[in-house]
Amino acid sequence: MNEYLIVFLVTLGSIVPAYIILKAIFGKSIMLTVSIWTVSFTLLECFSYYVAGSKGVYSLFWSVPVGFSIGTAVYLYLSKILKMPLVRMIEKVKLVSEGKLDTAFTETDAIYELGILNASMKKMVETMNNIVGEMQKSAKNLSTSSNDLSNNSRNLAEATNEQASSVEEVSATMEQMAANIENNNSNAAQTEAMALEVSHGLAQVSKASR
Repeated sequence: MNEYLIVFLVTLGSIVPAYIILKAIFGKSIMLTVSIWTVSFTLLECFSYYVAGSKGVYSLFWSVPVGFSIGTAVYLYLSKILKMPLVRMIEKVKLVSEGKLDTAFTETDAIYELGILNASMKKMVETMNNIVGEMQKSAKNLSTSSNDLSNNSRNLAEATNEQASSVEEVSATMEQMAANIENNNSNAAQTEAMALEVSHGLAQVSKASR
């Protein structure tokens, strides 16, 4: 069997235990994807440089560009699944922090950290919208109650003013009655004095008649 084929098969076979080890370390984390692609790229680069080294120094003219091309493709893919969603998530979180609670968080089936973060942010925004809605409803009810209280206070003030006017009228009437009673007392005293004088005069007339 060709030695290059053997080295290539060993290289591919090394990816399997690497995946098992990384899976045990990272579980369902996004780091598992990043690590397995990085390990796979590194092993393939090792195979490429092994071939280039066995063919001579001039093989570097094709192995280096190939390595860079594969590495660029791998890390563009990693950027697509990791960096770009993270940047979008940061932008949405920034909008939410500025009070824009209508920010939309799209549904995702991702089970790694970014998917969990997206679902959590979506739930948080929904909860905050519900809280704001309840606060607006409570504020509206409070405003209505305040208006009712203001109207009741105004009616009470008017009733109090009317009652005060009535009390003033009653007080004036009582004062007038007191003055009339005092005047009547004075007249009664005068009448009593006149009656006594008349009685005395009649007594004298009766005495003179006898």
